[in-house]
Amino acid sequence: MLLLSSLFVVSTSVVSGFFAPPWCQVAGGQLRTDGSGLKQWQGWDFKGNTVESSKTPGGIDQCNMKCRFSDDCEFFVLDTDKNCVLKNDYTSKARSNKKTTYAFCPEPTDLPTPSPTESPTDGNSCGVEALDTRVNLAVAVKKGQKTPVTLEDEDKDPVCECAELCDGEGSDIFQYYSKVKKGKVSASCKCMSLGKKLKAKSKSGWTAGALTSQAKKAFNKMKVKVSKKDKKNQGGGK
Repeated sequence: MLLLSSLFVVSTSVVSGFFAPPWCQVAGGQLRTDGSGLKQWQGWDFKGNTVESSKTPGGIDQCNMKCRFSDDCEFFVLDTDKNCVLKNDYTSKARSNKKTTYAFCPEPTDLPTPSPTESPTDGNSCGVEALDTRVNLAVAVKKGQKTPVTLEDEDKDPVCECAELCDGEGSDIFQYYSKVKKGKVSASCKCMSLGKKLKAKSKSGWTAGALTSQAKKAFNKMKVKVSKKDKKNQGGGK
């Protein structure tokens, strides 16, 4: 079981590449400049399990959409004849003059570099295993079910309690957030099911977690939007 109460807390914002999957860690990839958020490995064919193979007259954009809307696609390979191959379970890479591999892998510099410090723990373990938990991150689902739940156990880590409650609801994602108002801490928890699209943005005091394998895949694909406040903290704002 994962001890949510002893997770590492990021002091600024979650770096979208901080939990980078293995295919995003392959050296040599370059982030495309078209704003798609895709990282490309020119002249490389990534090996793995083939999910789907088809002709895509629309090229990169069409192949990318196929991958984003597939529950099993983790990266895709496009050749010079516009043959699109959706893949997962990366194993290795091989040189190819005709093929280029693409994956949604935002650069770690999209958000401030984290300064991890271990959060306090009361020693209580969490009764649910979260597959991917990210702090200072707010997520939103399009056409997915959203259910607010009440946190009642004052002795339990609130993030852990939120995860447990949402797991009990059969949800894919839990979203915990807290804020201080008039000197009092107000905490909330929301359980969500995956819809057609998952959006994310950096937001202090929020924690999102994937409770199912489908949600974890969606977390790996989502692009994190940096808030104006975080951009200003990085020195990019005025």
